[in-house]
Amino acid sequence: MTRQERIMRFQDDPSMIKKRLHYRWIIEHQLRDCYQGDLALLVKLVVSERWVHERTGSYGYELAWLFDKDRGTIGHALINMEEKGKIERTKNSGRRVLFKPSESEESRYRSHLDRHQEELEAWFDELHQGCPCHSARGIPTP
Repeated sequence: MTRQERIMRFQDDPSMIKKRLHYRWIIEHQLRDCYQGDLALLVKLVVSERWVHERTGSYGYELAWLFDKDRGTIGHALINMEEKGKIERTKNSGRRVLFKPSESEESRYRSHLDRHQEELEAWFDELHQGCPCHSARGIPTP
């Protein structure tokens, strides 16, 4: 693996590009009147999903890019969730502050996945009807 491959920017990562298409489509078509609370729930879902499935922390700039929101809006949502104990800082990577779900939120997310896997898959398929992330070829589904 070359140095260039190790330092891939998240904006160039095919899976992140597909996730960006997906979440922007959800905000535009499913959450037309997206309130701050709705956005915070979606941010928490992404932070939890990435940590549980990829063991990767999320940081504010990356989430702002993903949702096409300004960094202040995402930063405010992250700070509020951290104060409420929903997420926590995982480690500093240079100047980046990475977030992961708190232990209680992670276990809740995992148990919800275990108990409701079939319903979640059906809901996910229904939600994705017309989503551009399905037409993005060669890119893994979020």
